[in-house]
Amino acid sequence: MGFRYVLVNHTLKVIEDVSLYNVWQRMAVLIKECGWTTTDKVEMLSEETSWNEIGRCVKSGYKSHYKAWSFD
Repeated sequence: MGFRYVLVNHTLKVIEDVSLYNVWQRMAVLIKECGWTTTDKVEMLSEETSWNEIGRCVKSGYKSHYKAWSFD
C-alpha cells in the first residue's frame, strides 16, 4: 500500500488510478473517452485510509487494476 488515490465509479463499477496533481485532467479524459458522466456516483479514495472499502469493491466485481487476492 501507499499514498495513492483511486476514483471509484459506483455507477459503472470501475476503479481508476489518479493523483492529487492530475485529478481534474484525468476526470476530463474519463468523461470524454471512457463513458463517465457528471451524474455518475464517483468517490475518490486513498489506499492508505480506504483499503478495505476498495477491497470490497474489487471483490464484488468492479473492473480494476487491483487483483482480488490482494485483499485476502
